[in-house]
Amino acid sequence: MKRPQRSFAAVLALGVLAVSALVWALSVNRGGPSPAPGGTVNIDSLAVLPFASAGGDSDKEYVADGITQTLVSSLSRLPNLKVISRNSVFAFKGKTSDAKSIAQRLGVSAVMTGTVREADGKTVIDIELINARDGSLILSHQYLQAPASSVLAMQSEIAQDVVRKLQLKVTGEDQRQLAAVATTNSQAYQRYLKGLHFARRGTPGSLHQAIASFNEALALDPKYPQAYAGLAQAYLELGLLFEAPHDTMPKAREFANQALRLDPELPEARIALGVVSLMYDWDWDAAAKVITANAAWSRAALEMFSCSAHILESTGKGPEAERELRRALVADPLSPILKAELGCGSYYRRKYEAAIAESRDALDLDPNYIPAYWGLGRAYGQKKQYREALNELNEVERRTGFAIPLITAEIAYVYAMSGRTVEARALLKQLNAGATKEFVDPYILATVHMGLGDTAATLAALEQAYTLKSGFMVSLVNEPKWDGIRSLPQFKDLIKRVGF
Repeated sequence: MKRPQRSFAAVLALGVLAVSALVWALSVNRGGPSPAPGGTVNIDSLAVLPFASAGGDSDKEYVADGITQTLVSSLSRLPNLKVISRNSVFAFKGKTSDAKSIAQRLGVSAVMTGTVREADGKTVIDIELINARDGSLILSHQYLQAPASSVLAMQSEIAQDVVRKLQLKVTGEDQRQLAAVATTNSQAYQRYLKGLHFARRGTPGSLHQAIASFNEALALDPKYPQAYAGLAQAYLELGLLFEAPHDTMPKAREFANQALRLDPELPEARIALGVVSLMYDWDWDAAAKVITANAAWSRAALEMFSCSAHILESTGKGPEAERELRRALVADPLSPILKAELGCGSYYRRKYEAAIAESRDALDLDPNYIPAYWGLGRAYGQKKQYREALNELNEVERRTGFAIPLITAEIAYVYAMSGRTVEARALLKQLNAGATKEFVDPYILATVHMGLGDTAATLAALEQAYTLKSGFMVSLVNEPKWDGIRSLPQFKDLIKRVGF
């Protein structure tokens, strides 16, 4: 079975807590900017647009993307500055538009742009920080570092200059965090940025490339917390969709803990640990404690993973999840993840028309956002609009060029429900054949059996998914596909064992 080439594993992962949305939303300053003494206007919100690689140099693109991501991460820790997440700002990657129009769409008062290039063996970063209200330059500066591989210090310097120019009120600890560098080894930092570059593609092959790069970084600097966090996230993504959880999730936990021993405040490691607690350990309390303890961690959770409404949905608090997600969208209006997440919640509450509309909104922001097609297919399927469901689900392979097992199973389910059992069984046979060569989650096989009306096979596959600790098991309470077997003692026992 062919592998997907688009990055969808991280955004398709089911299960970061919606309470993270609540903490994030409540931590955001929703009021408009207030006049400062002397008639000037405070800048209280910022979008760091994707830095460009001068001349379209693909070899330097990973550096430009990495610097953008690390700046977003470091500036997001500041309590008095709303920073738009990577998911929204990367919608503007490679696009030309004036800062004022971008700021209006994102709802921010300042925009940062940057270009990364090499000159005479030195790395040069040109940045502009623009007041979106009047187009004036707040900061325009050229940062130069030699040799070319030593770009780590520049990221810290840029962040500190932003704080000074915006006259933000920060504590001594905030200043220390901005000035700190996770590694002094420039080669290790380069390997780390390459790891991020590979991880963002989200395919099994690219995730293993990312793991190799993060390990190279650690060979150069064994005390590099971000590299450990990168390993944790890569193994986590593999375990959520592509490989057996018992082979990957313990490694994700191990590397997250190693990162936290070096940096107890590292959001990426905290979130990885929280997701392992939720999706693998099914320890709801531990997951909630980890993810909601700090607003910066909560922002990172929403930035990294989709369908974070699961925990509130599972505990009967779906409307609260929706309310907090909509508040999060005020702070992060162009995130296809959050739009699709609204659709995810609507689907689990059987509001299929809303799920369809919200998934369409996500595709308006990013026509290649694969989870939104999955959301459309699921919702149309439950509405018995099978032709529409198949059109949306088949669009995935048209866009990726690959058959993704999760989508194949959803197509087989729609075939079965629409009476096309021959096609459904053919796809089930294909999935089972693929499972002899690579990991195919038994949970998705159970959905096909359910569509075919084979209750015994459905329960057997769900039992196998429980044994293998499938991350999809957190969906048992909410998934409409299981409504026909909810009253069965075996199904009730599964829900109890998962911990609901």
